[in-house]
Amino acid sequence: MTRRWWLCGAMILAMSSALLARQGVVKTKDGQTLEGDVNETAAADTVSVTIHGAQVLLPRSDIASIDYGGDWQEFNKRFDALAPTDVRGRLDLAQWALQRNMYEAARRATEDARRIEPDNAEAALLLKTIQSQQVMQSRQAATTRRTIPVIPPSAPPPAASPPRYLSNEDVNLIRQTELRTDDIVPIKFVGDVRQRYLTAVDQDRGAFLAAAPVDQAIQIIQTGDARLTRDVRIGGDPRPLGQFQARIQKRVVVGCAAGGCHGGNSGAGGLFLYSDTPDTAAWYTNFYILQMYKTQINAPPSVWGQGPAERSMLDRIHPTQSLLVQFGLPASLAATPHPRVAGWQPIFSSQNDPAYLDMVQWIGSLKPVEPDYQIQFELPKPSASTRRASGAAPH
Repeated sequence: MTRRWWLCGAMILAMSSALLARQGVVKTKDGQTLEGDVNETAAADTVSVTIHGAQVLLPRSDIASIDYGGDWQEFNKRFDALAPTDVRGRLDLAQWALQRNMYEAARRATEDARRIEPDNAEAALLLKTIQSQQVMQSRQAATTRRTIPVIPPSAPPPAASPPRYLSNEDVNLIRQTELRTDDIVPIKFVGDVRQRYLTAVDQDRGAFLAAAPVDQAIQIIQTGDARLTRDVRIGGDPRPLGQFQARIQKRVVVGCAAGGCHGGNSGAGGLFLYSDTPDTAAWYTNFYILQMYKTQINAPPSVWGQGPAERSMLDRIHPTQSLLVQFGLPASLAATPHPRVAGWQPIFSSQNDPAYLDMVQWIGSLKPVEPDYQIQFELPKPSASTRRASGAAPH
């Protein structure tokens, strides 16, 4: 497909057609999503989208769909209902929009909150989060996922069941995604990957080579180019992952997996965790399961609405609303109580329990961006083999 529209899209047009535009979402045939003021009447063969002040022109032949309804109407309704000085309401509405990947709507509500309170630290952090998620979405759309090697005809057929644990390559992908500049971990650059990186990007060679290995690794990883990133090996655990292995997983295993509810021969609610985690791949698999697990709950009334809603085991933006936290509280104290099951016991005594506070602090220490590890791994389900391996008693 021709990509000439990207050249047009980079231009900021001199004339605005705001009176003819409506808030909407445009999806292109190659997987891009653009949100903003959509004008279909500017020309017969093009559609314009105004995004944060810049106007982008798209050929109609490259457009898969245009949506003006649903969440955009709900956002506008809630935004118009806010009091002129309601900063909290604007930030909550921005979070609501961000959870739906409505980046321009989230930015609009956040910037309006900053207009009221220019020094609001939460608004400043939220704007950075919005920008980070937009960058990540663009990178994901532009990066080809890792391909599975073709097995030679002479090789034995692959096993029918998925691998039990994440591979070493998968572990490295998680470490790359969670790596931060203040982490102290060994970095191995395979072959001439740093030279290939400098050849591929417009970068100050001297400044790059003078940077710490962790900073060099992060710069290469941020390209999203698998031909480069696969040759950056992280030899240790970024801080939050090390904390998960040392403190957090132990409480989860004792309270969930070892009890038979989510381990052994049981995987209640579709959540299965390993209680035997003797090596790195095993406990990284538990972390990955918790990160990826989402479920539908009947949510109480809130700024996000009420009724059926998807909730995450690890909510990086709202740590206290993480199901891992809520399900660990006594039912009388939880906003989202653990489903009623025989023999269930809370992990925490209250919101003042040091273990509860430690769990919330740990989730809040994760990067405030929903990660995409680019991992192809089927989440485990209880089976005869996992029952024998875990050694847990029947539930």
